Amino acid sequence: MQPFVGGRMRGVCCSVWRYGLSVSRGADVPDTADFGDSVCGPGRPIGDMDNREKQTVINEALGEFLHVMMWRRSLHQHPELSFEEHRTSKVVAEALQHEGIEYRSVAGTGVLARIEGTKACVGRERDALVLRADMDALPIAEATGLEFASVHKGVMHACGHDMHTAILLGALKILNRHRDLFCGTVFGLFQPGEELNPGGASLVMRERPFDGYRIAAFVGQHVEPMLKTGTFGFRRGKYMASSDELRFRVNGVGGHAALRERIKDPVRAAAELIRLLYDIPAANPSPELPTIVSIGRVTADGATNVVPDRTFMEGTMRTFDETWRRRVKEMVHEAAAEVDARFGVSTEVDINHGYPCVYNDEELREAGIPYTEVRDMESVMPELDILYMTRVQRERFDDPAVYEALKDTYILDAEKMKLAKKNMAVLHPLPRVNEIAVEVDKDPRAAYFREVENGKFMRMALICKLFEWENKRMENPQLVSVEENPAGVKCPNKRCICNSENVPQLMRPVEGEEGAYRCAYCETLVRK
Repeated sequence: MQPFVGGRMRGVCCSVWRYGLSVSRGADVPDTADFGDSVCGPGRPIGDMDNREKQTVINEALGEFLHVMMWRRSLHQHPELSFEEHRTSKVVAEALQHEGIEYRSVAGTGVLARIEGTKACVGRERDALVLRADMDALPIAEATGLEFASVHKGVMHACGHDMHTAILLGALKILNRHRDLFCGTVFGLFQPGEELNPGGASLVMRERPFDGYRIAAFVGQHVEPMLKTGTFGFRRGKYMASSDELRFRVNGVGGHAALRERIKDPVRAAAELIRLLYDIPAANPSPELPTIVSIGRVTADGATNVVPDRTFMEGTMRTFDETWRRRVKEMVHEAAAEVDARFGVSTEVDINHGYPCVYNDEELREAGIPYTEVRDMESVMPELDILYMTRVQRERFDDPAVYEALKDTYILDAEKMKLAKKNMAVLHPLPRVNEIAVEVDKDPRAAYFREVENGKFMRMALICKLFEWENKRMENPQLVSVEENPAGVKCPNKRCICNSENVPQLMRPVEGEEGAYRCAYCETLVRK
């Protein structure tokens, strides 16, 4: 989060999860632009509009600039902290109601709008796109001097969520007027509590508001005052760092400041702990993994001549790599333990684990491969030709609690199989744990045992191709084909590729054993 303390907010930055797009655009000065298919690919909501239709929508959006600006200024003047966005949600609801847009409350103080396109799209009625904006402000005193500065002391829209909300309102207003230009559904999610962990996003998803829809993408935006107005920026891969909240309670023995020998100073210990924490990024093994550890609040309720019994500290840590992130957390605890040993204090460490970094995956989209992410199997079972099952692996989770919560989420059983096509094939690399119920084994669509068996033959074929036995047969006298072998030696392994495919049976004589051969494909010993 980058606080804005003066001047104008100049840019807007967006991330499109699942399609992997990040984009930045100037927001203060309107200008024309062709967005092309940057948000919606082929076969997705809005993605079928031609250039003329897109330009019509864009031009109309530019005409709504003043409305968006006024919404933003009103919201900026009345900021509200996380999960206290009561006025903000009311403003949003009233604006949606005025435009005739369907909406409902979500996650307490959040609002979820829904616009259904009227363009014919057989088979795509459940396709959907989610446009997302956060609404909460930060506990920061505004010092901008703007005529629409915050009227709430100590609270400010310093992270641009006022603009996020206003822009989304403007987008929904335009889309609602042009329902005939797109099919499927567009959701507008006004999310509360973005500034807190785990935040409003988790509360929204817990309510499962998108069940039954095929979500093409979640589009989130973020203002960026450092970008030049009217520009776009695109970025693949890791985009925004993970964010964890740090809290420390340094417990010592306070007393009169003059009696240093009788106290265990938690303030001095906290100061040393801050120094150690700030040194952690220097231990980063890779310059490509930027890391931030910051302390933003320190409270020591003493006096000029009184050392308190305890000191409180709050901060954050951010990085882009999960392995290194886990190590940083270990180093935070190690730093606290070192301070305790040196100063005779006792430090309580609380790390509030936030979300991992945003990763924009462009590979599938660039290859022209459409894909959809869902959180349940039932919604997509009727559409599948092949269901490839894998297990939720413990070693891929940093937090054991997260693994325990997810390990039994995706289990294929007979009830789910009732939803599938009669000719769907179920695959699995085996061995399985519990991700496929044993009862599924009897289903004729369960192909995983045949899959593994055939996999052996495929590997044998690949080995055959790799070594090019047939091409080298005449060059290597050690390779003897059955046609050249008067004894008619043949591999007895029924599963060998030479007995299941039209390939020559190649034998390699065993040194020192007359009449003994080994199959060149499977190494089975053969004797005349």
